Amino acid sequence: MEDNRNKVALWCVPRSLSSAFCKCIAEVENSQIFFEYFCAATHAGPELTIPQPNRPAGLVFEPDFTYKYVKEEMEKDIQGKTLYFVKDMAFTVAGKFDMLPEGYRHTFLIRNPAPVFRSYYSLLAEEIELPSLKSFLPEFYAYKEMCDLHDYVTNELKQDSVIVDAGDLKADPEGIMRSYCNSTGIPFQESMLSWKPELPNPPDWKAASLCWVRNKQIGTYNAAFGSSGFKHSVDGDTLSINVEELSGEVKECTEYSMPYYEKLYALRLKPE
Repeated sequence: MEDNRNKVALWCVPRSLSSAFCKCIAEVENSQIFFEYFCAATHAGPELTIPQPNRPAGLVFEPDFTYKYVKEEMEKDIQGKTLYFVKDMAFTVAGKFDMLPEGYRHTFLIRNPAPVFRSYYSLLAEEIELPSLKSFLPEFYAYKEMCDLHDYVTNELKQDSVIVDAGDLKADPEGIMRSYCNSTGIPFQESMLSWKPELPNPPDWKAASLCWVRNKQIGTYNAAFGSSGFKHSVDGDTLSINVEELSGEVKECTEYSMPYYEKLYALRLKPE
């Protein structure tokens, strides 16, 4: 086992620039990306906890992806890799904190709920017959689950809080990434701020086939993989959204999630 391995997990909410964040980290030499392994277990493994409403009942799309399998894969020694980077949704380990992989520094990526749920609804509604936005979300819509995991990491694992806000990342990519790297021991380099556009399913990433099947269905990752860097926005991405102008489940999910978001937002990293 190598002595110089750095293991970092980034726990996210949907539509929070997390795939672009992976593209950024993948620029680090000798890095290994684990891309939504727990999502595969949650949505399509033999122990699935959130069945997708557009999938036939009883269909196990990823038979190998038990939670135990995912944990063990993330803990394996991978020759030649010195940075292990896990990107997954925080809600996928709700009630299963014993399945968190050992040896990881746990970090968090948040985004204002208004653009999250508006974007998620638009993505789904454009591509499939959408029975309900909430039918694709966990019980508490992702933000409470994020808070619960954050509380566990800080109170039980005794790790310092490391939270990145997507709006801050868009406003100051270099400053935020320098701060994140300093907090996690990842070596910052200028090349992390730009990357080559490519098709989804990089051959050197570890990802379940579910990810790329889903991308063909609804284009989940097209924007991230077609990008060449974080899209700069001076004001982040929240100031133009009036929650009162949202409607239906988008507004309901946003209003429910806002207190949890604000709790985490107050603890977020600032640019260096």
